Amino acid sequence: MQLILTSWLCVQERDLKTFHDGLKQDMKLLKQSIDMLPKDMRKDMLRQRKEEKDAEQAEKVVKSCNFTFGLGMCRIDFVYLSV
Repeated sequence: MQLILTSWLCVQERDLKTFHDGLKQDMKLLKQSIDMLPKDMRKDMLRQRKEEKDAEQAEKVVKSCNFTFGLGMCRIDFVYLSV
């Protein structure tokens, strides 16, 4: 039982790290696309696109947490049912 929970936590941490790395990559790509704009438009466009990206990322976080929680509950149910 303890081994299963420990492995589940390792998987969860790995998935969280992968998710955060993806968010960082999205922000890098956003900044690169803004750098291609004329200098006078960059500040306003960065602010606007960053707000849009933040809202999108918040939605991704909620979906990811719900999915991870659902998987965790399935695994715990499986452990208790198989004992």
